[in-house]
Amino acid sequence: MPTLIKLKIDVTKLDKNLFFKAKSGAVYADLDFWLNDEDDQYGQCGMIRQDVGAERRKAGEKGNILGNGKMLQARPATMQAQNSFKPTTQTSTMIEDEDDDIPF
Repeated sequence: MPTLIKLKIDVTKLDKNLFFKAKSGAVYADLDFWLNDEDDQYGQCGMIRQDVGAERRKAGEKGNILGNGKMLQARPATMQAQNSFKPTTQTSTMIEDEDDDIPF
């Protein structure tokens, strides 16, 4: 089931020099959301930071903290522990039909 997280940011803290324009003309800003293992004392589940790009990040620069997020429903049990984001593998079994006329 999807988890809804409400985000609240202070747009005055956005570094407009980091905005970029798409071919469509839309203007974007890259943001990162850091999801904590547990909610803080105010019920916030994480923080939002503006992405400064790989080059500036390698130089040690961090983007502005813009705000935070809050889950609007109970945190799923699978998100409680730090190691809960383990990848899962799925296998499927394909049944071949000898009379199948489809050439692919």
